[in-house]
Amino acid sequence: MNRKPNTGGARRRTLRVIAGAALALAAGPGVGA
Repeated sequence: MNRKPNTGGARRRTLRVIAGAALALAAGPGVGA
């Protein structure tokens, strides 16, 4: 998934998106479908 070894911006962005999705799922498994 990492095209460049030095891509902090993309890395942080992906982590942010994953964290957001995880938080949404954890907040409401059936509410935020």
